[in-house]
Amino acid sequence: MAGLCLAMEGKATCASQADCDAEEACVSGLCEPASSTECRVASDCVSPGVCQIAEGASCDVGRCVYAALTCDSPPQPECAGNNDVFRTFGAGACQAASGTCVYPATDVACASCDTTCLMPCEGVQCPDLQGGCQTGGRCEPQPAPAPAECVYETTQDGTACTQPEGGAGACQQGRCVACTSAAQCDDNNPCTLDGCDATAGACTHTPQAGACDDGNLCTLGDACVNGQCRGASSVSCNSPPGECYEAAGTCESGSGQCSYAPRAAGSACSPDAVVCTQDICDGAGACTHPPAALAAPCDDGQACTYNDGCDGNGACTGTPVVCSDGPGVCGAARACNGTAQCTEVYPGASTSCDDGNLCSHSDRCNGIGGCQGTSYSCNDNDICTTDTCDGVGSCTNTLLAPTGLAPTGGATVSRQDVILVWSPCLTATEYELEIQYQRTDGSWWPYVTYTEVNSNKTFYPCSSQAPAAPCNSNFRFRVRALSGGVYSPHAPWATFLWANCRSC
Repeated sequence: MAGLCLAMEGKATCASQADCDAEEACVSGLCEPASSTECRVASDCVSPGVCQIAEGASCDVGRCVYAALTCDSPPQPECAGNNDVFRTFGAGACQAASGTCVYPATDVACASCDTTCLMPCEGVQCPDLQGGCQTGGRCEPQPAPAPAECVYETTQDGTACTQPEGGAGACQQGRCVACTSAAQCDDNNPCTLDGCDATAGACTHTPQAGACDDGNLCTLGDACVNGQCRGASSVSCNSPPGECYEAAGTCESGSGQCSYAPRAAGSACSPDAVVCTQDICDGAGACTHPPAALAAPCDDGQACTYNDGCDGNGACTGTPVVCSDGPGVCGAARACNGTAQCTEVYPGASTSCDDGNLCSHSDRCNGIGGCQGTSYSCNDNDICTTDTCDGVGSCTNTLLAPTGLAPTGGATVSRQDVILVWSPCLTATEYELEIQYQRTDGSWWPYVTYTEVNSNKTFYPCSSQAPAAPCNSNFRFRVRALSGGVYSPHAPWATFLWANCRSC
């Protein structure tokens, strides 16, 4: 198709030079200007390509045709290691990158050798075989106990040789044979028409047109050109397997697959979900996430930390701050906000509380953490009462009252002393003590009433100084104070149990 398209652009087709003008040359089936031809005669072909040789080059319709570089001169066998391995080199191959021959090595253990691995080959001769189709013979020891063998390089198929019976022939897979049909001259090149020259015993390979397969899976539209299979276009490699590969790749001829070089280590790549990692290519095609530098800024997502920074191990940490609520119902509700300071919200004045002062009521929060109530007083201006607030606006005014009854005992049963003690009233001028005794039926009866100026009185219940009362009976007393000429109400009764004393 390519030739047809070019012909349609004004170039004449040709089968030989005779089809073109004098100033043109027939090149690849088209008449090209003579100035664009590569050669006119074979001596013009002096620039072989990589893995080609200039020797034996020919000029084919304006194009140089070079022979392939053959790698048929491997290094001599040698000993390896501690002279216990025999190393040989096989048929070589030309490297397209360097144009040099590389020969694969094969190691054979020679455990039975006394001195070196080469000893079994001493005196062994390896002359050419098959009339020159097997050349370069060399002796190679074999693993004991097998004897050494001659190893040869196979001459290229089609090379002229002398058959064992003396007739001319051509080398074919290391044997010298006379070609009698084209089937014996297949060079596996779809771009040549193979034939056999029975007279010379040699194969002929005439270039032919048509589709072919150049063995390179990276080329498309392969077609024969001057006996060679060439691709019209190439596979495009612009879809790397990942972001850490170069965008443009190269096609591998043996597989038709694209290969891509990794991007340089440290190149940026897609971030992960961790804030304290770097997102970089590792130089081998992978996007990696090593830890970020120590103290690199970050956000750990915690409201109760501040000054967040990376810890060098991939984690983001911050300095913790504690935002506990203030004490009491009026204390501030504290919340973290990502800084060293807490956000504070105090309860409003509608929140009830207790200010701890019983002489206030309707306590409410003051909006700044305190509790305040409306103060009131329970002072009844009576110095002989104890005034107590109840915290809800009410008062308790308690009269002075007895605080103790202490029996002292006496020398005889007729004198059982009891000390009566009551709370003093600072402005009292005197006190009135009313004492009663308890009868056997449980009722209380008047016993005696005293007037005292002190806040205690020694009482002798079994004394002849007092009115008669049953021995072993219980007593009780109450007191009232005279202040400013006026008696206060009586204090509550205080009871004396006679069982706490000795009996009369």
